Amino acid sequence: MVEDETDDHNVDPLLTSRHVGPLARKRAEEEYRERVEDEAREARRQTKRSRGVAKGKEPVAPPAPSQPLMALAPAPQHLGEAGTPPLLVSNKGARLRLKPPVKPSAEPEAGPSGNRRAPSPLSPIISPADEHTSYYNSGPYTPNGVPPPVLVPPPANSPPLPGLSPSLAAQASPAASASRPSEVQRHAKPKRLKAHTVTSKNFSIPTVPRDKKGRPLLPLNVGIMTVVNLGEVCMREHFHTERYIFPVGYEVTRRYHSTVDPTSEAVYHCSILDGGDGPKFQIVASDVPDRPMIAGTATGAWSTIVKQANAIRNRQHSNSVSGPDFFGLGQNTIKHLIQELPNADRLRDYVWQHFVEGG
Repeated sequence: MVEDETDDHNVDPLLTSRHVGPLARKRAEEEYRERVEDEAREARRQTKRSRGVAKGKEPVAPPAPSQPLMALAPAPQHLGEAGTPPLLVSNKGARLRLKPPVKPSAEPEAGPSGNRRAPSPLSPIISPADEHTSYYNSGPYTPNGVPPPVLVPPPANSPPLPGLSPSLAAQASPAASASRPSEVQRHAKPKRLKAHTVTSKNFSIPTVPRDKKGRPLLPLNVGIMTVVNLGEVCMREHFHTERYIFPVGYEVTRRYHSTVDPTSEAVYHCSILDGGDGPKFQIVASDVPDRPMIAGTATGAWSTIVKQANAIRNRQHSNSVSGPDFFGLGQNTIKHLIQELPNADRLRDYVWQHFVEGG
């Protein structure tokens, strides 16, 4: 009775028998170990199957060899009519869960500018929440091909498109393109506007002494200027402007500060020469006749002399000067005499002035 209670009924009597050989005992132990492993593997498989059923998943059988590798399970029309969202399955049974479609609301969603946007069509892959507003209108389909996209500017208060570079975003914005100058406008110099427009006027001048043929008697003193020669009108370009005429051979003299002696003045002989492509203005001082000053403009020639005269006198005056006035070309009597020269009335750009002698 005591022996029967102390026996372990789970132990195989053959394993404890003295009449079983060692090889038979080893083979029985291996069979017992394999049986235990099979029972444990089956228990794990049952556990996984029970978890899948609890979550609402059904095992998907692998497709037949004739079927494609990837297949899209039929998607229900609405999420509430079916229990599971569509699944993308492979031939090995791997399951990829896709985002379920979202049922559109009864009222369309408001866009960035406050306008109502039309509801987005249902898609089993992309939901309307992931769609972004597109400002490209490709137009209707044509049989010969789709026309190129047309860039439609977004509303002024709309946010920038995701993934759009700042340069393209600036081009798409009409306000930015209107406020920012182009590359050509940024580097181009602004056109200089004329301060005054020359108009034809009437002037009264003193009577000019003349010979029997009506020609002025030279040399003629006009203010501080002495006209030595009136020269000849040149019809080529750059020999006149709308305000002045530069006759070739024109000569006048006048007095001005010396450029070598700070205590004296000198007589300057001013003349206009033919420089080929334009006039050349020459100034010769009486105290330095071997150093003539020649420049392409009357202002350039006289500015150098004025600067030297101020420098030897330590005068901090401005060196700016009106060259045509220092040449006497702006004096009304001299302008009147130049206008009387042959071909002066044929100049294209010069604005004719009217002078009355002895008025």
